Amino acid sequence: MSFVTRHVIMGSGGGYNPESLLIFDAMTGLTASRKTTIDNCVGELKSAGIWETLDLLYVFAAHNEAASLINWINPGTNDLVKNLSPVFAADVGWRGNFAGYLAGPTLSSLTNYTQNDAHFSMGVPVCPAGLTTLVLGGSASGAQALLVGRHSVNQTIFQCNSAATNNWSPAQYPGMYSIERTSSTSVDSYLNGR
Repeated sequence: MSFVTRHVIMGSGGGYNPESLLIFDAMTGLTASRKTTIDNCVGELKSAGIWETLDLLYVFAAHNEAASLINWINPGTNDLVKNLSPVFAADVGWRGNFAGYLAGPTLSSLTNYTQNDAHFSMGVPVCPAGLTTLVLGGSASGAQALLVGRHSVNQTIFQCNSAATNNWSPAQYPGMYSIERTSSTSVDSYLNGR
């Protein structure tokens, strides 16, 4: 994730946003440069009015595996847990192939993410032919949110708070996949904002 920074909301603690300080406390091995990058991202999300609408924010392209599992919105709450054997690469992210996945929170425990007002996104930098990208998802009451950027059958598969599965075929990557549900009958999907 990268943002062009033109202005930053400054907080306490060496000029960092208070939210950034909580993220720093949850991570190890941070350089001054990385702290600045994290703080710039937080500041941009706050100034755009996005930060307060989020329940969860995971930045997989982190400097180490543990840092990639932290929920930036509330570190230590709803952090992800690695299951089986997904593969992590520093400053790139995770790769799955259904051999591993990251387990997250129960969707019903979230405040802003609701049945008919929900959004989630995942960036997929690369996925070799025949492999499946990391699975992003969660579940609540039989319905689930699911995004597989590239499935081995060359489709992008997604669900948003329902049992119905949708797909794009053929899969499109690399890119930023976004799924949005705005009503009980409307699920929209976007690749790179379109």
